Amino acid sequence: MIVVLMLTLLCGAHAIEISDYLRDLDCTIERVDNIPKDLTKPFIFHRGVDHLYKIQERLRLNELLLSRGNVSVGLDYAGDGGSPTKLWRASSLSDYIYNYVIPLSNMSIYESLNDDVVKTYLWGPTDECERHRSEDECEIKHRTEFIPMDVHSMYMCPWEGNTGIVWGLAGKYTGLPWHRHRWVSNELIYGKKLWLLYDQKYQIDTENKTSIELLFDMVNEYIDDPEFVAPQVCVQNEGDVINVPRLWNHMTFNLETVAMVGCIYDPE
Repeated sequence: MIVVLMLTLLCGAHAIEISDYLRDLDCTIERVDNIPKDLTKPFIFHRGVDHLYKIQERLRLNELLLSRGNVSVGLDYAGDGGSPTKLWRASSLSDYIYNYVIPLSNMSIYESLNDDVVKTYLWGPTDECERHRSEDECEIKHRTEFIPMDVHSMYMCPWEGNTGIVWGLAGKYTGLPWHRHRWVSNELIYGKKLWLLYDQKYQIDTENKTSIELLFDMVNEYIDDPEFVAPQVCVQNEGDVINVPRLWNHMTFNLETVAMVGCIYDPE
């Protein structure tokens, strides 16, 4: 077992400013112009934005507040994709946007590091109706609640074989810490997101830290250690699709307010 983030630090390691790291970041995840035949490796494919225009408009914050603001949504600690954590709670979409998304847009990355607002996330399974409301209230099972009904039919997954679709809306400087799961693709509808990847052989102890805490740890403490194994990294922009193969470790960090959609695939 290889533990990546639990290294003994060398004395006198030089700390890098997080802003410098993000500014000078080189993409080390393969970018492709065409979808490759081999989908067992990670890559980023720029699908374009033509197919996203209507979805983008429907998922802008102002539009969501008007059309879905009173809808009950399931929020969670920005952890892995398992069952809701003890911090999970139900809220209204407007409460989430006003109290967790908009405030981050006015913060610096250093201010957000010490603010609990980065610990709440709206993504996929925790927003399925039956997870945060009684089954009697749920007309449609296993469907992301905050997405307007007509938007669900607007999106087509980028490659064949998908078995499910999940959506997300998250504030700047939030993200999901290291986790792994089934094979997925993730497309950015709008915003900007940093991805970090390790292959299946690594076991990572996140110490229950958030994405921003882990990123600061890596940049300030580990990155100059010659024993540190750097992850593959890249910034995803709107219309970019990232392929994350089964059991690849991945972490995300949002550089802007983001809306995203993920597809789950059968490994066959």
